[in-house]
Amino acid sequence: MRHAQVVARGAKTTMLVGDVHFRAPEVVQGMPYGSKADSWSLGVIIYYMLTQTLPFTAIESETLEYRIINTEPDYDIVTSLGYPASCVDLLQKLLNKNIFQRLTMTAVGKCLWFQKARDVNAVTAAVAGDAMHRYNHQLTHTRKKEERDAR
Repeated sequence: MRHAQVVARGAKTTMLVGDVHFRAPEVVQGMPYGSKADSWSLGVIIYYMLTQTLPFTAIESETLEYRIINTEPDYDIVTSLGYPASCVDLLQKLLNKNIFQRLTMTAVGKCLWFQKARDVNAVTAAVAGDAMHRYNHQLTHTRKKEERDAR
């Protein structure tokens, strides 16, 4: 695995860097890529932060690459954990296989899920707040189940 490479704004490269789990489809296919590959990687990171699982997994690298190119992540897991539709919308726009439809990094900050965030600390608080909401939601359901079972 090679380390990150700095590329001039608007330039493209074909150098393979980073872990395959975070590579955009165009990178996996060996096509020239630019900054929108970073948008894809951000989508993978956010997906993992929220679900504690990667959007594409496989034991064999060829299978993993096939899934990155040809399959969609399980967005139902995101909503089942209590995250809002605006979060799923952001992930779908970041993990869009069509480079021309994928969000730019500039556009990410304009997404509804990030609008309330004005700095890195606010983004962290938003993610932590969503995680706390999910925990409280699960705890409430567990307590209700325990009360029903006790009857």
